[in-house]
Amino acid sequence: MKHYVLDTSALLTLRDDEAGADRVAELLAMAGNRKVRCKDPEFVQLPLEMECLPFK
Repeated sequence: MKHYVLDTSALLTLRDDEAGADRVAELLAMAGNRKVRCKDPEFVQLPLEMECLPFK
């Protein structure tokens, strides 16, 4: 089974529907079907979580 690490730029590419978003979506779909494994480093989660916090 192949393993992939999705960094911040990959996740933001998917979110913003930029060039390459289709490949990221494909990898995530394959991971959902247990054909590959995708991992995001723990440090990747911080910027995405910070963008979701409401501004006060």
